[in-house]
Amino acid sequence: MYSPLYVKTTNSLLDSMIKIDDLIAYAKANNIKALSIADNSMFGVMEFYQKCLKNDIKPIIGLEIIVEEKPIVLYAMSNVGYLNLIKINALKEKTIENLVPFYEDLICLVPSDSKPLFIQINKIFKHYYMGSSNAGEGSVFFSEVLYLKKEEKNYLKYLRAIKKGVSYEEVSPIKEDHHLVLENELSDEEKELNYKIVSMCNLVIEKKTNLIPKYSDDSYALLKKKCKEGLRSRFGDVVLKKYVERLKYEMDIINSMGFCDYFLIV
Repeated sequence: MYSPLYVKTTNSLLDSMIKIDDLIAYAKANNIKALSIADNSMFGVMEFYQKCLKNDIKPIIGLEIIVEEKPIVLYAMSNVGYLNLIKINALKEKTIENLVPFYEDLICLVPSDSKPLFIQINKIFKHYYMGSSNAGEGSVFFSEVLYLKKEEKNYLKYLRAIKKGVSYEEVSPIKEDHHLVLENELSDEEKELNYKIVSMCNLVIEKKTNLIPKYSDDSYALLKKKCKEGLRSRFGDVVLKKYVERLKYEMDIINSMGFCDYFLIV
């Protein structure tokens, strides 16, 4: 299964023109069954992940980080790798040493411009590859994707002008291609390495549905007891039937929704 790699979205602010909805639509139109993103933040991860699943596309989550002023990209192989991406993203200083505790279930791709980091990287990560836009033997085709189609190239200058705070004319012509490369544009060797990386990334994000701490072994009984005490403190020993019935109604709703612990904590 093929997936374009090093795709950035508009969540990499003023770096990319690709919106998540447009990326997925383009993938469906071109029969791409797997998609990856590698933004310099994780703001769009859940939106991307959920929309990929909804459209029967395999989601691959990556993160671009800057180490010693050079970019590398990390991809999550599993939920463990995804949690490590979150921890790495939260690091104040992203140094080689600080990455060491978070190596598990991550694939590291080193762009050609970051080649000086490669020797240090291979001492940390079990799965690591050199990437290049002119991939040769043993390196992965790895070209930063900032727009979908070749003809959109010149529009990238507008983003760069805004980012730099200069006029459009002051931005240097963009020489490199940053369009999304389709599978039929790759050589057999490039496809094989791409397939290997895609097959290694099988992230299923685990969700915890109940994040409220447990207040008591029997929170319902405790909350009910406290509510009865509250009624007596307001009305004395004789409480009108309508208030008792109203309390029972409210307690049934709170209990059925699993909110007893929440009310006790508050």
